[in-house]
Amino acid sequence: MGAGAGYEIFVKDANGNLVSVKKKADDFGYLVLSAKDANIGAIVRAGEGILVNGDTQILQGDQVVVFCKSQVIRQLEKFFK
Repeated sequence: MGAGAGYEIFVKDANGNLVSVKKKADDFGYLVLSAKDANIGAIVRAGEGILVNGDTQILQGDQVVVFCKSQVIRQLEKFFK
């Protein structure tokens, strides 16, 4: 990620949206953004932190922690709406 760009940590619940739930972490970049703009850093499931790999599946009720560029927040909001 380039110098000077604004970055944020975006945390959102996967609330049953068909776009976000039951997708693998590897699918995230294809569905939403490129890996240079946003990456899932962790998932909190039932109060336990889970480190994410490409096969980790997002389940309903998960809290998804995304490290992203500031300008992609709107796209992330739509994905998790």
